[in-house]
Amino acid sequence: MFSMLPKKGNSNTKERIALLQRYIRLFGANSIDCLLADREFVGEHWM
Repeated sequence: MFSMLPKKGNSNTKERIALLQRYIRLFGANSIDCLLADREFVGEHWM
């Protein structure tokens, strides 16, 4: 799952939270076995 951002550069915490919330709305939190992300997904607030 991805979202095209209307800007250059990394996503911010708010955008990462929105992406995960979108996934959870579609598939449910119980469907997540593992989350793999690149180095730009830093921090813990969006988890």
